Amino acid sequence: MSMTPAPVGSLDRGREARFIEGSRHRVNVPGKSGDGRCGPRAFDLFFSLVFDMMHKCFKVMLPCLLALLPAGCGDGSEEDAAPKAEDLRHMAVEARKAGYHEEADRQLKQAAELGDARAMYEWGCILLDGSAATQQNVTEAVAWLNKASAAGMRAADVRLGSCADQGIGMQKDPQKALTWYRQAADAGEARAQVMMGLACRYGYASQKRDATAAAEWFRKAATQGDASALYYLAECYDRGEGLKADQRQAVALATKAAQAGNARALVFLGKASLLGYGGVPKDQQKAAEFFAKAAQSGDADALCLLGRLYAGGTGVSKDLERAAGYFAEAAKRGHAEALCCLGVCYDSGAGVSKNSARAAALWKLAAQRGNADALLYLGRCVELGVGAQKDPALACKLYAQSAQRGNVDALAEAGRCLINGVGGKTDAARGRELLERAAKGGSALAQKLLKEKKPGEAAPASEDEAEEVVEEVAEDVAEEAP
Repeated sequence: MSMTPAPVGSLDRGREARFIEGSRHRVNVPGKSGDGRCGPRAFDLFFSLVFDMMHKCFKVMLPCLLALLPAGCGDGSEEDAAPKAEDLRHMAVEARKAGYHEEADRQLKQAAELGDARAMYEWGCILLDGSAATQQNVTEAVAWLNKASAAGMRAADVRLGSCADQGIGMQKDPQKALTWYRQAADAGEARAQVMMGLACRYGYASQKRDATAAAEWFRKAATQGDASALYYLAECYDRGEGLKADQRQAVALATKAAQAGNARALVFLGKASLLGYGGVPKDQQKAAEFFAKAAQSGDADALCLLGRLYAGGTGVSKDLERAAGYFAEAAKRGHAEALCCLGVCYDSGAGVSKNSARAAALWKLAAQRGNADALLYLGRCVELGVGAQKDPALACKLYAQSAQRGNVDALAEAGRCLINGVGGKTDAARGRELLERAAKGGSALAQKLLKEKKPGEAAPASEDEAEEVVEEVAEDVAEEAP
């Protein structure tokens, strides 16, 4: 009879289950004798299970046992320190996989103290972010990241750049952050190359806007497979920033980024599917699927877009309650458009209980973030005193701010106010001029007001049927290009 244990991992779960079940009920199963006693095969299975468990325990405990050995267990030479530091770092990885976070952090710190550059970086990151076993300590974190950087760990430069940018563990210093990013980017760190690309795209510290340089930095990071770089490069091709516009190339890059898990790329593909853009077949249902997948990661844009689709029944069954729920989730993340849309829901009672005060509060939050529609709706609230204190002069200012952001209905409201002297100022000629401009811009409200001998007062945001207002917001998505 062979008593040799089976190789680790050779037992499948089905065999284990049959052995255990047969032992429990003492019935005749393969490998057992008729009187219920274990036969040769059952013994093989039993010892295989025991050996497998012992191997796993040994694998978990070995790092802990080795870590208890004296520091001078080698030949006492300095040359012995580097290999030990690397071993400790690897043992920390195994301990963390096994769930021994406190032991893992202790081993990683020991490796860092022995001069291992990667351990310095990883220990600095743990201190910067905090872990299950270690409290956050940004001052100490920055010190370790500086040591890692001095030892040539360029990934540490990226975290140091972020700290300098946000003023974490050091004084806020955009120029210093740019220096860290550039140093790491020049050394080939993909994340730093992305940060340099963004610095060139928008301008940052001493870096002036340079679309061509931005696209090149994104390209360098994208060749390393960085998902965010793939997406940003897709945006460059889509907008023609820094290189020739190419919608199909934009979609191809966004597809790669989405496959790598980039939520913004999923939103891009969702919009492309909604419009039939860049060679992507027009498919509203597919668009909803892309948005839903991106929303799973908490992407605010995706959550808001899903809300708009459910509000209008675009690619999905119309469901105003579900729409309001998605708007609420995006609003929690500070998404201006979602705050505005949720305000419309409360104003009209679409999917939620009607609450004018709540609507006005949401529009105020969205207006503070520069949302043009929210500025218009909030202006109507304060002009009429619905859900907010009545203040016609403030209403005129809000209409003007909304119109400056391109809202033609707000331009019409501003014209009406001048004609009627709302807010204390009357200028009929100027008011009519604004109405005519708004009408040419496509404002149905302006066209209606121009037909009246004297344009009336502002209408509440929910003057028409409640659901129509929400649907108007939802239908806008079909007019937007990625």
